[in-house]
Amino acid sequence: MEQLKLKHEQACKAVKTLEDILVRLEKSRSGDKNQEDFIVNRDATIQRFEYSVDTTWKYLKLFLFKFYGVEMNSPKTVFKEAYKNRIISDHEITCALDMVDARNMTSHAYDEETADRVVEQIPRFTILLNKLLALCSPDSKNKK
Repeated sequence: MEQLKLKHEQACKAVKTLEDILVRLEKSRSGDKNQEDFIVNRDATIQRFEYSVDTTWKYLKLFLFKFYGVEMNSPKTVFKEAYKNRIISDHEITCALDMVDARNMTSHAYDEETADRVVEQIPRFTILLNKLLALCSPDSKNKK
């Protein structure tokens, strides 16, 4: 159980850093600063998004193993299992799978257009990450 709590804490901290950079990104978008500040914040947002998704799906993998007895090895199968166990809804599974696709896009085929397209979706993905971590906390009642 200690490992589960540690991984949950790591995922929560990762998502918090993502929320923090989203605030900075929005300020650089609407402020008087130059375009370079926006690009730096956009790229930092994408990097924090990548590790937030990674730490969260790996935490959920452990959570689902500990409480549901299922073993999986990929992010999409983890989110599908969360859906199967009614942890997330129809809308949320679609969002989760879109999130994994966006995460993979940023790490395999990076260009300005992709970066801009993905960064626009990150706020809704962040909401889902927070919801998953709240629903699946080590102390949650969302267990079989």
